[in-house]
Amino acid sequence: MKNKAILFILFAFAACGVAQAQSDNSVEVVYNGTSATVTVADNISQYLTVTQQGAHVSIAQSDSVASEITYTLSGTSTDGEFYMSGSYKATIELNGLSLTNVTPVYSGAAVHIQNGKRINVKVVTGTTNTLVDAASGSQKGCLYVKGHAEFKQQGTLNVVGNVKHAIKAGEYISLKNATLNITSAVGDGISCNQYFLMESGTVNISGTGDDGIQCDLEGDTATAITEDHEDEDSGNIYIEGGNITINCAAIAAKGIKCAGDIYISGDPVIDITTSGKGEWDEEDLETNAACCLSADGNIDISGGTLTLTATGSGGKGMKCDSVLTISGGDITVATTGALYYNNGTTENTNYTGNTDNVSSDYYSSPKGIKAGVKTEVGNSYTYGGGIVISGGKIKVTTSGYNGEGIESKNYFNISGGEIYINAYDDGINSAQNLTISGGYVYSHSNNNDGIDANGNVYLNGGLVYAIGSRSPELGIDANS
Repeated sequence: MKNKAILFILFAFAACGVAQAQSDNSVEVVYNGTSATVTVADNISQYLTVTQQGAHVSIAQSDSVASEITYTLSGTSTDGEFYMSGSYKATIELNGLSLTNVTPVYSGAAVHIQNGKRINVKVVTGTTNTLVDAASGSQKGCLYVKGHAEFKQQGTLNVVGNVKHAIKAGEYISLKNATLNITSAVGDGISCNQYFLMESGTVNISGTGDDGIQCDLEGDTATAITEDHEDEDSGNIYIEGGNITINCAAIAAKGIKCAGDIYISGDPVIDITTSGKGEWDEEDLETNAACCLSADGNIDISGGTLTLTATGSGGKGMKCDSVLTISGGDITVATTGALYYNNGTTENTNYTGNTDNVSSDYYSSPKGIKAGVKTEVGNSYTYGGGIVISGGKIKVTTSGYNGEGIESKNYFNISGGEIYINAYDDGINSAQNLTISGGYVYSHSNNNDGIDANGNVYLNGGLVYAIGSRSPELGIDANS
């Protein structure tokens, strides 16, 4: 009788899909169709509460857990999910996992980590993993991490976001070695707060309803850049290596966008295409256009190969509201869209009228590169930001109406590098002084000035070819 009772207990324990593991601090979840088997290490079983319905698995860590647990997910399910909550850092290993959530039980996400600490997401080398979230639910992402997510190892992760973002972290995201393929998302491909850091690896993003990669602030006020980014909440994006390919077709979508600065260094290869038209922003009461690379702060490029293509009406290759600094890299920018006009009631995606007496809030020009801001204050203007180029190779082509090559809303300083521009409108335009003291500049405008400055033009060195269209347009046009 005693032996029968023991057998019955073991059978009941196995029937709920939970068994004991050998390795300390480990949990293994193996998905198989409509079921999943959860294996928990002896030394942590008392600290975990495992519940599941079919292939929908939830694991709650007790606050008594004082060491990192590794959760290894593998197998295949066409209706399952993994949900984990706790208050201590953890590792999630994706080891040949194919998981689609159809009927949410704990969350609509395929993988949901309700843990505000550091989460290592190991995409196991040599494996291919696929995550698809439920079409119903209120999840913020197909793969959601409440804390900060660090993607590692050399496997491949394919993600589809059916409700909002494909990958979402409440704090920062870092990437090293792994390949992330995002083939569809209602919102952003990758969305995070604090900062985004890519050291190496591959990111391919397409089919998004909003931006490719977006980084916002977590708090109300940005911090400065910190050593090793410890406790940093800057809204910055750091790209130091790897390969990024982004195709955004959504209206006014940005390929890469951040609330802080963008820093591109090392030897990354970045290829971004946007094709969406502009739109009217009801909140800011102005037009908003697509852009391949967009920062609310600065953009600093010291290396890498960038190919930025904007084909939609009003689309831009690169834009920042503060200072653009280029000291290295190979940058190719092309915009082919027309000028976008919208005053809140009337839209024209191929506007060809004179914009001299039209509020700048009502139109977006398809410019190659734009930096800085010009703000009207009463009857005068204030100027912020600017452009500094000391190295690198920059090639800009614009073919749409009002499409300037490179525009600074403040000063423009060139001391080195190679710049080649073939623009519809001004090749180079500076709202204040333009100073060239070195480098090679070839700036050709098909319909306006080769070089135009609303302040002074200082030629102190370098080799400059400035070619305007025809009289009264000029090769070099200075205000004084």
